[in-house]
Amino acid sequence: MKVRWLKVRWLKVRRLKVRRLKVRRLKVRRLKVRRLKVRWLKVRWLKVRWLKVRWLKVRWLKVRWLDG
Repeated sequence: MKVRWLKVRWLKVRRLKVRRLKVRRLKVRRLKVRRLKVRWLKVRWLKVRWLKVRWLKVRWLKVRWLDG
């Protein structure tokens, strides 16, 4: 009887550990995804900024050329 009880307890503990590990992995994964998202947004924002600057330059050059 005692042996069986120990086995059951051990299984429970093991399950808990596995569950904790899964949860931890999920958290890590979420963090990674979040970091990637942030990075992607930064890149996107930089691209947009760069395009704006380029567009302004082109406009400015056109105006100068037309004036000039």
